[in-house]
Amino acid sequence: MSNTIVTRGILWRCVWGLAALQAAITFSWMAYEISQPKILQTYEFTGLVVYFGMAQGLLSAVIDPLIGAFSDRFQITTGSRWPVINIGVILTGLIFVSVALTLQINPSVGWRWVLPVLMLFWVASMKIFQTPAISLLSRYAPPDELPRANAVLTLVAGLVGSLGPFVGKVIDLLGGVVTFLLGAIVLVLAATVMKYLLPRKALNVKTNRIYYREKLSFFIYIFVVGVCAGMLVNFVLAVFPIVLQEELAVGVEFIAALMLFVAGVSAIFLGNLAVKLGNQKALLLGMGGLTGLMALAVVNSSAAVAFALIIGLGLGLSMVFNCGVPFALEVVSEGKTGLATGLYLGGNGAAMVLFRMINLWFGKMNGINAVLGAVIVFGVALICVPASRRTMTARNE
Repeated sequence: MSNTIVTRGILWRCVWGLAALQAAITFSWMAYEISQPKILQTYEFTGLVVYFGMAQGLLSAVIDPLIGAFSDRFQITTGSRWPVINIGVILTGLIFVSVALTLQINPSVGWRWVLPVLMLFWVASMKIFQTPAISLLSRYAPPDELPRANAVLTLVAGLVGSLGPFVGKVIDLLGGVVTFLLGAIVLVLAATVMKYLLPRKALNVKTNRIYYREKLSFFIYIFVVGVCAGMLVNFVLAVFPIVLQEELAVGVEFIAALMLFVAGVSAIFLGNLAVKLGNQKALLLGMGGLTGLMALAVVNSSAAVAFALIIGLGLGLSMVFNCGVPFALEVVSEGKTGLATGLYLGGNGAAMVLFRMINLWFGKMNGINAVLGAVIVFGVALICVPASRRTMTARNE
């Protein structure tokens, strides 16, 4: 297969290029998540705010696997995923600009519906390039080194994500128009940097990896584990900052930001640990650790312990972030890495839908309910992660 990089070691230059795009993706999602409810409320679409989160997760659950599979086929046919990534970045940037211009002209009542439609198109366009880009990680590191390489993406995503409270204030200061224009510029620049850092001489080198004929069950396992990981992340970042706030005199958003900061700064160390333990064991360790720490948080009655729990939950998040995508990439052959990445990320999106539906139908989730949910999803992960071990029949290239 053409356009494949030999992965005897980690290609750090390529990984850092991908990390630049990951930073831009994280910033773009932050800008969207912060601006979207305000824009919808300003233009009298308040009732859509709750459902937009579900729509975002649903689009991810559907588009991520489809675009991942398409990018696999495109790579086999043309030798590169880059045209798909370029189209997605350009389209997302154009929609960012379109939203900014629409906000600038302040559409009349009859045309206000354009804004929510553009926002949904923006979510869809993000998915066009996010999955193919992240799947490139399998070309930049050998399978047993994937958690160490992915730790760089966790590092930048965690650090950028931890700036949420500050970014929110900046967005309020700049306004929606400038924010969306800035988002478009950041995405295009990051994609340019990523492509610049890719060593062109390595593009047409054949890999020595063995290809496998996967069973359908492997893809189901990837999606289900993605759902489990996504549910745990939602529990930790959406529920437990509120639980821990009872013992700490700080805002909920700062607690979540601290968790993400810890996840980022600990990523490199935990990535190395995951390589030593084995990715699947490390993933289960992270998921189990989050479940146990959430249970402790429910019965905590001390500020010092609450702070320690924030650190612990940040470490658990880092382990899950580090090992999630590598789990998907290591259980399939190279020709299916886009689909595998899309299924895992799509599972994360499905988890968002499920989490918000539970909150909508049964009321806002509390700590006890979150712990019960975490125990269930961790139990499912305990079944699916070991079952995903490769039993496929090898075939020649």
